[in-house]
Amino acid sequence: MAIRDEAGGAPGPSSWDSANFTGHSALRRVANATCRRAVVVGLAVLTVLAATALLLCLPFVDRIGPLTAQKSGNARDSSNSSNKLSNDSRANASVNATASARPLAFSSSLFRIAIFTDLHFGEAPSTDWGPQQDRNTTRVMKAVLVHELAGSGGLDLVVLDGDQVTGEDIVASGQNNLTHYLDFIYEPMEALAIPWASVLGNHDDGGVQGDDPVQQPGEFSRKEAVVHEMRKPLSLTREGPPNVTGITNYWLPIMAEANDSAPAAVLFFLDSGGSAVRSGVANYIQSSQIDWFQQESASVQETYGSIPVLVFLHIPVMPSKSLNDAPDFETACDGLRDETNIATQSMDVGLWAAITNGTNVVAVFSGHDHGTSWCCPLAGVEVCFGRHTGYGGYGDWPRGARVVELILKEDSTGRRTAALNRTYVRLESGTLTDEHRSQL
Repeated sequence: MAIRDEAGGAPGPSSWDSANFTGHSALRRVANATCRRAVVVGLAVLTVLAATALLLCLPFVDRIGPLTAQKSGNARDSSNSSNKLSNDSRANASVNATASARPLAFSSSLFRIAIFTDLHFGEAPSTDWGPQQDRNTTRVMKAVLVHELAGSGGLDLVVLDGDQVTGEDIVASGQNNLTHYLDFIYEPMEALAIPWASVLGNHDDGGVQGDDPVQQPGEFSRKEAVVHEMRKPLSLTREGPPNVTGITNYWLPIMAEANDSAPAAVLFFLDSGGSAVRSGVANYIQSSQIDWFQQESASVQETYGSIPVLVFLHIPVMPSKSLNDAPDFETACDGLRDETNIATQSMDVGLWAAITNGTNVVAVFSGHDHGTSWCCPLAGVEVCFGRHTGYGGYGDWPRGARVVELILKEDSTGRRTAALNRTYVRLESGTLTDEHRSQL
């Protein structure tokens, strides 16, 4: 049974078809494995050398930053205009076919994900300190990537977990330069050839709904941001089904080996909505998203057996508040708890029930609350916050990123699936802190 592409068009990471991965003879598998190991070793050596060189250059990284409004000009390139989005979406099917041709896979016994959240590029662009914040954020991202590549044996994926930009400030500037900020966000991953996937946050909104026309200079839609990102060869981000609320609702398989016929784990991305520009926009996972999530997860489990699921969204699930306030927090949880009144989704219309019943979710990762970066177990799920990465947004806590580490486990039949091993925070300074070992 193949997983359907709900959005239509060419299959992509959110509609992975097992027929694309055929079985091999034992001899061919051995040969492939041998070749892969040789390639991995060679690439690892080159990666460490490149990362070490970049680490030496870190003192100079803050000289590179996003273009200011004056440099980027006042006219939006016609290829990025919102009235071209329908054509762009169709064109993106061929771009994302590349992603389905090279699925995510373990390159060693570990699969490691770095989560960048709340970058807030584009804040106060007409000031001196606004663009400097963006340069500082780029420095944080590069520092984390380099430290992980050089010191921990590799990095397989980056997740941008929402609030990539401060949309209301980009709109207020009237400069039509959203894509310039987005391009600078992607540059650290592109420089090190690391694929990434993203989910939108409440500040990734530019005042335009869907394909509606722009009403004033500077406005943009959430869809426009995703369409631009999907053009990038290393982006695995997908636009979700049109009949499901939100834009970034999709899933990605992680294979034990690239030519395996079944995933070892699945990553789900859910658009938690919200807006700092438009009023009345729901800031919670809605019923259509929950139905889609349950249906897709059920299809995965039915087709491939019990596969662990990790969920990424921006605004935290509602039980996060009770965990943050729990009297046993110090013994049950690990990480920073510097906010006593954290902001979660405003409603739960069945999300937590879906997460804890039948979807095989092992962990949920969110951002949004900048002074919160803990992990706590609850009802068989690790509930975790990313670390505030960007110098934009509120708070002066040390910046960094949460890193998630998966391991492969093999049962008596030889079937391999992933398991959550540990997660920790890598600070801009290189310090590893807030390590949390899975208690499940």
